[in-house]
Amino acid sequence: MDLLTISKAQARSIILAAAGLAKPAQFGMGIEAVYQLINHLGFVQLDTNYVVERAHHHVMFVRVPDYEVGWLAELCEDGRVFEYFTSDAGYLPMRDFRFSLPIKEAFKVQGKAPERPMVNLMQQILDQVERDGAVMVGDFENDRIEASTGWWDWRPAKVALEKLYLEGKLMISRDSKFHKRYDVPLNLVPQETDLTIPTAEEFARFMVRRTLKALGICSVKEMAWRARRVKGNLVKSELEKMVEEGEVKRINVEGVKSQLYLLAESASRC
Repeated sequence: MDLLTISKAQARSIILAAAGLAKPAQFGMGIEAVYQLINHLGFVQLDTNYVVERAHHHVMFVRVPDYEVGWLAELCEDGRVFEYFTSDAGYLPMRDFRFSLPIKEAFKVQGKAPERPMVNLMQQILDQVERDGAVMVGDFENDRIEASTGWWDWRPAKVALEKLYLEGKLMISRDSKFHKRYDVPLNLVPQETDLTIPTAEEFARFMVRRTLKALGICSVKEMAWRARRVKGNLVKSELEKMVEEGEVKRINVEGVKSQLYLLAESASRC
């Protein structure tokens, strides 16, 4: 298999294009450009903390010149984008929803199993949401038994809601103040959405394509890191198959020692 060697200038061009920064308004203007950007990147990390504006809005603003902060919420309400925790918490295109399912399954089986009181609380909350509609953490009484020890020391109701969210039994929407609302997927996922769980091979290839499309050029370590929630994922083995099949190219960047990869469609522009 031939090894493609490219200059740093060529690598820079590929990376900027993948990031959506190759030219002004690379994805166009308006709310549709915001969707096209999220669909291209596959994942935009969100952050609740901010000074000027929340971090995910900065990502949109520098790429969509007429960006309005309300557009992201509108895309979520329209079922074109959803929020989930993959490598981190972020926004993903609804067309990729089925590829979030292996991660949700992983959250169900990995780590220490919850104790019976937590299992019971999770079921009670799930029953309430299915019966009465979306809830917020503030809808539950302060059920903390001991004083908080820090930022991540959540009270039981918050822990239960987050576990239900990570396992895919609940999903998140946001109110006008960016507070989380937990609802059942039936109310947030469009009916036509594909809900079939991908095979391990499909999931691995999806992660390879998504990472390379968003980064342009990267190492196998970066691809595997993005799929790390699913233990024993097949990213490395499927990547080698994709190289043999010609979909992915191994490359050298002049002056860089690491083994790097890019999609063949990007290599054609070198």
